[in-house]
Amino acid sequence: MKNAIILTLSILGFTLVETPNPVLINGKPFANALTINGVIAISVEDLAKALGGTIANLQQAGLTLQGKKLSTFVPAVQASSAPNAIAARDAASGMPTGKRMHKVFVVTKSTDVSTAVFVHQGKAYVPLADVARAFGGTFTAPAHLPPGGAINLNFARNPAAAVTVGDVNG
Repeated sequence: MKNAIILTLSILGFTLVETPNPVLINGKPFANALTINGVIAISVEDLAKALGGTIANLQQAGLTLQGKKLSTFVPAVQASSAPNAIAARDAASGMPTGKRMHKVFVVTKSTDVSTAVFVHQGKAYVPLADVARAFGGTFTAPAHLPPGGAINLNFARNPAAAVTVGDVNG
């Protein structure tokens, strides 16, 4: 009897483990999404990394988080003639290489991305539908999303959106 209870609890615990769903934008890895209370969301940390920042330095990614509100702003380093270009650095020395790298995703204007940011297990999450709106698109959750199944989003370059797909070819 005791073994049956332990087996049941083990199976129940295994089924409750959250399996992330990779989010791809135009075929490029963007973030990992979780379904939390019926909402498909990505962590603010993943969003910041995709935009070239870190959770410790959201401003580097062009993001600000105040309570439940996540906003974008155009970082000062992007206010140049090539807004999606960043200086490449040598991995060993950290010195500039003189070559330009182009970001895959670029913040193009200041706006509120979401007012529905929530915390789950100590991390801030933003609904994927709000992120899609920031790209100028939409996202409707599929009726059945298998655990670990990829979420593919496709967006055209949209200068009117808060975040756009950068020109990776220069």
